[in-house]
Amino acid sequence: IQDKFYKMYNMPGIGGCIDCTHIKIQNPGGPDSEVFRNRKGYFSLNVQVVCGPSMEFFDIVVKWPGSYHDSFIFSGSYANQYFADSIHNAILLGDGDNYGIWGASIKIHGAKHP
Repeated sequence: IQDKFYKMYNMPGIGGCIDCTHIKIQNPGGPDSEVFRNRKGYFSLNVQVVCGPSMEFFDIVVKWPGSYHDSFIFSGSYANQYFADSIHNAILLGDGDNYGIWGASIKIHGAKHP
């Protein structure tokens, strides 16, 4: 995967790209419905996707209400476990707003040039 990112985009050490997006839903009703209201004021699910260099999906998380922060969703995801446990020394590239302290990318174990 890292080699393909490098060949296609001249970016060494990238193991995947990550982002979250809000999928609008109707008010689910019930006593906990407000947890689905996101910071922009509408009801949603916050969906996380990790993809590869050819836009293939590696991981999709579709279960958290819109009020949940992207970093929380990532912390419990398969992608977090995979990249943390990986021997591949890869970077998971994402925007800095989503993951707070991790900045513009999430560096796991340190990247190596192919």
